[in-house]
Amino acid sequence: MFFREYSMVIFRMLVVSLCLLLGGCSVKKPRSALRFNIVEEPSSLDPRKVRDICGITLTKMLFEGLTRIASNGRAQLALAETINESEDHLQYEITLLESKWSDGTPVTAYDFEYSWKKSLDPAFLSPYAYFLYSLTNAKAAKEGKVAINEVGVKAINNKTLIVTLEKPVPFFRELLSLPIFFPVKADLDRQEAYWAESFKHFISNGPFKFNKWKHSSIISLIKNERYWDAAAVRLRCVDFLMLDANTAFSMYQSDELDWVGSPYSDLPVDALQMLKKQKKLISKPYSATSLIRINTRRIPNLELRRALSCAIDREQIVQHILQGSQLPARGFLPPSLGSFDVLPVTSDYKADSNVKISLIYVNQGSTSVVAQAFQREWAEKLGITVNLEGLERKVYFARLNLGNYDLAYGSWIADFNDPLSFLEVFKYRDGSTNNTYWESSEYFDLLEKSALFKGNQRKKLLAAAQNVLLDDMPIIPICYLTMNYVKAEKVKGIFLSPIGHMDLKWAYIEGE
Repeated sequence: MFFREYSMVIFRMLVVSLCLLLGGCSVKKPRSALRFNIVEEPSSLDPRKVRDICGITLTKMLFEGLTRIASNGRAQLALAETINESEDHLQYEITLLESKWSDGTPVTAYDFEYSWKKSLDPAFLSPYAYFLYSLTNAKAAKEGKVAINEVGVKAINNKTLIVTLEKPVPFFRELLSLPIFFPVKADLDRQEAYWAESFKHFISNGPFKFNKWKHSSIISLIKNERYWDAAAVRLRCVDFLMLDANTAFSMYQSDELDWVGSPYSDLPVDALQMLKKQKKLISKPYSATSLIRINTRRIPNLELRRALSCAIDREQIVQHILQGSQLPARGFLPPSLGSFDVLPVTSDYKADSNVKISLIYVNQGSTSVVAQAFQREWAEKLGITVNLEGLERKVYFARLNLGNYDLAYGSWIADFNDPLSFLEVFKYRDGSTNNTYWESSEYFDLLEKSALFKGNQRKKLLAAAQNVLLDDMPIIPICYLTMNYVKAEKVKGIFLSPIGHMDLKWAYIEGE
């Protein structure tokens, strides 16, 4: 058995090496190329549809928005040459600098207007469309209550975009750096609806562009010489391989990969202690919480939902399964976003062997072992039979979007550095990243009211909202995550934010 598994690892390494030679960047030295492991295909590379952390990072490499988060964690101007804000903070006049798509045609304000409004089309599936709800009439348009042309974004010429908000948003410039606010090439999207599924039709405007895309094997990007700030980009090529954790770690050890682990994948658990002793393991705080979503339509019993949470031994999971300095989660908001009072959850649920439910999860790294721990504890403590379904990432998110699940083990990672990045996920029942079918008027009102205050008063309102969420239990927080990874010492200039977004615009390989 050991020989067969070892042989498969060697075979996989040979196959990947062949893919690198045939489909990726040249492996001859000197090279200005980086190689990462992303485990499997991203959910999408269309900035309006992307949802997972891998897809978000790749999209930020391929596209450029009006702002970009700099290494100091603040939003800096990107395609926006100027952003003029009205005194009441409700209107923005944005002037674009001269820039081009990767095919050489100009990026215009009309591309931005088209992209934002397409995301708000009721017939268009866009998981993060709710971030656009800060625009006037955006939510009403998504619900089909008003026409799309009534949304508060309008290009008045090729270089000028007028944006009108429903209410002031203090972190609006940070929001503009998210993929949902990126432009797509309007005429391409009208002519070729599935352009983002193949590099043959892919046109983008970011620091990098496609070189090759061998599905389920490798995504290879090269420097985009038409990028507006191409002089700042030092890397010639970046390869993203799709490997299991053990194969990737073996390739890292043989200098065939430059970065393994967070934010794209897990490191092999049995390697963590060794790496700690060798002082090679890099651990960083992460604005992320692992959790179980509950489909409240399928599990309407509140006491059962609470019982499922109370039965989980979080200390056991973080200490003996994950082993990566994670912390047991008492609430949804991670410590990186502040300290919030959390009320305890209790349950009087009685064991019932007639209850049969299923748990879906992305089958990678330690997720299957954690899922088995849930299954065992629910059987022993509650008498409940739980069927486990390990899925590929795309299938998992498709099941979430369709509501075709009972329980779903996953995580939530902040999109910007504010508690609302977590709490607004569950603000709307039909929010495309909610997926629990839960909604609360009390919760909604607390979040709306929090926008009127600052400091401790705002914090109290957000804490109260979190407690409403935890009391109704549409989610079960498991642990606060950390980023654990290893990288080649020669790799420099990578900005990895606390929310797990990696920016390679300024990356380079020392001495090459």
